[in-house]
Amino acid sequence: MLGTLVLASVLSLGLCAGGWSDVPQAEWSTYETTLQGLNDGTLFGQNCVTTKIETQVVAGLNIRYTKHCGHTSCTITVWQKVWENFVQVTDNQCAAGNKRQMPGGYSEVTNQAQITQYETMLSSLQTNGDLTLATQFSINKIEQQVVAGLNIKFHLTVHNQDCTIVVYYVQWEHTESITHNDCPAHKRQAAGSYHVETDQAEITKYETWLSDLESNGDVTLPHYTVTQIETQVVAGLNVKYTLTTGHHTCTIIVYDVPWTNSRTITTNTCSNLRRQLLGGFNSVDVNKPDVQNCLGMGLDGINAQVNSMYRMVDSKIIKAEQQVVAGMNYAITFEIEPSTCMNSGDSTGFTSTDCPLNANMNVTPDTWNVRCFMSLQGSMSVSHLGRAQHV
Repeated sequence: MLGTLVLASVLSLGLCAGGWSDVPQAEWSTYETTLQGLNDGTLFGQNCVTTKIETQVVAGLNIRYTKHCGHTSCTITVWQKVWENFVQVTDNQCAAGNKRQMPGGYSEVTNQAQITQYETMLSSLQTNGDLTLATQFSINKIEQQVVAGLNIKFHLTVHNQDCTIVVYYVQWEHTESITHNDCPAHKRQAAGSYHVETDQAEITKYETWLSDLESNGDVTLPHYTVTQIETQVVAGLNVKYTLTTGHHTCTIIVYDVPWTNSRTITTNTCSNLRRQLLGGFNSVDVNKPDVQNCLGMGLDGINAQVNSMYRMVDSKIIKAEQQVVAGMNYAITFEIEPSTCMNSGDSTGFTSTDCPLNANMNVTPDTWNVRCFMSLQGSMSVSHLGRAQHV
């Protein structure tokens, strides 16, 4: 409602972009409410009285408040974009007491909305490749300084080291640029050499990348263990994975370009060392997401056939196998028993992980087989479902 009133006032005044126009006193209450919402006790003193309000159309609206504080007059300028629910103080000559620096000096940002905005700005600079920081850092304090635009100073702790970054922000041009940075970047070797990763957060991140490439069908791997991860700074980043599969060791290199949000596999020696032979089934971890997905689809088919109030789920996995084809076949042999979940659409896809077995029902387990096919594009379908003949 507030944004609507302010926008309506702007339109009714017929302002010309670039010029200031007086706001009729009858409409001051709306603008005063906006300013009071920003006042954390440091914008102006308690004895300050508004004597004039002006507005200026820019990329949004500048609102200039003239205040009479004791024996002096001063101004506060607020920049507002009603369509983004955005309000920010861009100039303040009425700072109360010694809580703010004199004009031209830095003052601490305490408004949570502004803090969030500036934290997002810093994150965007990282995402766009304009700034490279270590994975783990903390923001201790943010200050701002009104110049021909705004200097935003971030006080950080990176690798137990205090440092600062200053971003020059010109809000009317929507531009940000880093003018000072004494923070250490992520510690890697110089371009051309590989560096063994030891930071657990980085290792977890890179393991997730490899898992995502598997899920997207960009790489098909047998059961493996990551024994080492190395990184190399190029025009982007090379991530080298050393894997063990069975009694073999192999390497995968992923090329990451953060500013285009793309990752591609450039080297894969693991494809030559698959334990599975094309056409043969081999054991697979039952906790693998694709196996669980196949199991859930099989249980959906069973529950559509049986006359049970409670959903039937797996009580025992007898065997789980996979077969490399032009895609992947999965075959699971398992026993089923009633669970505590109702047999309804709300329990679609649920296994014993989601629905515990019903301890109040004493039934003989029934044994079933399900086979699923997963295409190279990642879609899965049930190719066979039936009771097991021999276990």
